[in-house]
Amino acid sequence: MNDISFRAWHNEREWMYEVTSISFKTATVGIEYDGITERVSTNEVVLLPFTGLMDTNGRRIYKGDIVIAWSQGVCGKFEVSLSREGSPGWILGCGRRDGVSWNLHGQKQSDGSYKDDVEVVGNIYENPGFLD
Repeated sequence: MNDISFRAWHNEREWMYEVTSISFKTATVGIEYDGITERVSTNEVVLLPFTGLMDTNGRRIYKGDIVIAWSQGVCGKFEVSLSREGSPGWILGCGRRDGVSWNLHGQKQSDGSYKDDVEVVGNIYENPGFLD
């Protein structure tokens, strides 16, 4: 079974929270911090889905994370986003530079496989200038 989970960036508070529940009926999200859970409107947060992928340190990779990874022979910092073109999947956006996006994977090995060396180093909300 897929692990479906989210984080939420609270726009006004400028803080990242773990999501404990989502109610489509009331359009609210349960967010947790310091053992306290509260409900906020979905309009107050940006929901960031878990990609189902882990980085080299065992950390979950979410949409909007900034990772250090290899892509097309280049090691760099990239934003994780969801591709809606072609085959749906998680891709790396190179800081939105030239609008180019690449597949999310580690460094290509001589046997054609990929070394799993993608590392989360931040996210676009808490570290907005990190890709510049």
